Amino acid sequence: MIKQLIVFFGLACLLWNGVSRADTFTSKFGFEVEGVKLGNSGYGYLGGISSLTYLGNTPLSIGLAGFFGTPNGGDLQHNYMGMLGVPLHIDGHLSKVVFYDLSVMAAYSESAETGANLFTTGWVLQETLGFGLSLGAGWRISLNPGYLYNFKESNFTGFTFGLMLEHKTAGSSNGKDD
Repeated sequence: MIKQLIVFFGLACLLWNGVSRADTFTSKFGFEVEGVKLGNSGYGYLGGISSLTYLGNTPLSIGLAGFFGTPNGGDLQHNYMGMLGVPLHIDGHLSKVVFYDLSVMAAYSESAETGANLFTTGWVLQETLGFGLSLGAGWRISLNPGYLYNFKESNFTGFTFGLMLEHKTAGSSNGKDD
């Protein structure tokens, strides 16, 4: 079920991004790969997409994000984690090409680890603090260390480290572009 939701969510993000690219909005759309060390399990990975819209003439953006992968590096059929959520970002520039991005995401998650006989659904909270480089023409790349907290199961709680590539568009509301 969660795999179908991820596909649906991906299509919804593309639609959201198209709507948010109207002349009156500034938006960003990104792809991220995260290495994770959750609980007592090994190292795993999550891949995800996000689409956010800036709120007026502020550095604050909100949108949709989805991640899917394996929390311990095992096969996806028996060891998986999927998250669908609402991220809230604050970003700004430290110099002409260096930027920061502080993010908090509340998400609904489904996770399973068959070898440990674990299965859980529920709410998670992920915080990240990213630093990156503006590549020009709206493209940015960043490294995003963070922490993922699962409210129900400590085996799906732990550290994350992401690499994000995103595209930021400038609308007439605030003219921000990288």
